[in-house]
Amino acid sequence: MTDDRSYWLQTMLEIADPLLLALEKEQLKKQMPVERQKDTNREIYSHLEAFARLVNGMAPWLESYAENESEEKLRKEYVQRVKLA
Repeated sequence: MTDDRSYWLQTMLEIADPLLLALEKEQLKKQMPVERQKDTNREIYSHLEAFARLVNGMAPWLESYAENESEEKLRKEYVQRVKLA
């Protein structure tokens, strides 16, 4: 795996892990900081938006096959985590 790819993968997972872990514990809505805005329902839906944006960003990686065995194993793990979320 190239250094750029390793950096990209590491960065993506640093973003994904807290959100997925909170979802797995059914705590995302409770734990997620939300900026309160006057006359909006942002606090009601922001956790759904966060999950949707995460999956949208990860989708190309989740749907493809990895170049090496260790990344492929990791990819399959995250496919399952997203499916269960």
